Amino acid sequence: MNILNKGESVMVNCLTVLIPTHACKRETCGPYARADQKNASAPSTRLIETVISNIKSNITEIPLKFIISLDHKTDVELSTQYLANLKLLEEKCDDIKVTSVDSRYTDNIMPYYTATNNIKHLIDLCPTEYFLFWEHDWIFVKDIDNAILKLWERDDLDLLRLNYQNPTDLGVSVWLENDTWRTNSFSNNPFVTSKTAWYDKFLPWVEEIYLQNYPNSEQDLGGWVETPLSNKLIQLYTEDLEAFRKEYRIGLYITDLEDLPIAHLNGQLWR
Repeated sequence: MNILNKGESVMVNCLTVLIPTHACKRETCGPYARADQKNASAPSTRLIETVISNIKSNITEIPLKFIISLDHKTDVELSTQYLANLKLLEEKCDDIKVTSVDSRYTDNIMPYYTATNNIKHLIDLCPTEYFLFWEHDWIFVKDIDNAILKLWERDDLDLLRLNYQNPTDLGVSVWLENDTWRTNSFSNNPFVTSKTAWYDKFLPWVEEIYLQNYPNSEQDLGGWVETPLSNKLIQLYTEDLEAFRKEYRIGLYITDLEDLPIAHLNGQLWR
C-alpha cells in the first residue's frame, strides 16, 4: 500500500473513497452499553461490494481509488474471517486497498476510540489530496452532479457533506450562500474534503476532544468524531459567526430539498 505522510499527497483531480468498516462492536456507555452489535452481512463482503458498485455507478467523471479499513477485533473469529474476505476482495480489484486498526474485543475499549483511530488511519493512508469519506452502509439514491464534488475546482468550500435530511430538519444552523447550502455542523455521514483542510481545521479538535480525554471520559460522546466535533463547531459559530463562516466553510450537497442524494442501509440489518 502506498503510505504517504501528511502533506505528501500526489494527486489532486481525483478522489480516494475511504471506507471504515467493522464486524462487531460493543459500547461501554450510552444507550447501547454492553450490547453486542454486528455487521449483519459479515464475514461476507456483500455490503462493501454493493456500496462500492453504487459509488462507481454514480461518480463516473472523477477517477476513484478505494481504501477499506477494518476496526478489527483480533480475538473475534467473525472479525478475522471478515478481514480475510476483505483481503480476497483486494486481490481481485486493482483499485481497492484493505487495511486494519487492531484491538481486542475483550479489552472493552470504547468503540468511539477505536473507530476514531480508524478514521485517522484511513486519512493518513490516503494517497490523494481530496477524499470522499463513506461509512460502509450508505448508497446514492439519485443521480449526482459530479462537478459539485470537485472541490479542487472551487475555492469557497473546505468540506462538502452529502446530506440525507432536509437541512431545515437538522436542528442546526443552515443558510444559503452563493447558491450552496451551508451549515455549522459536522457529520460522519458521507462527505468530501481535502487532507489539508482535515489536518489544519478538523483533526486538531478531534485530537483535543477524543484522544486526550480517553479513557477517563465516560460521557456519551456520540458515534465516532461526530457529536463532539459538531458541538465544537457549533460553539465556535456561536462565539463568532463571521469568523466561523470564513474559517470553516462547510457545504451541503442539496440540489432539491425533497430529493436528497443518499440513504442509509443500516449495516446491522442489511444482508
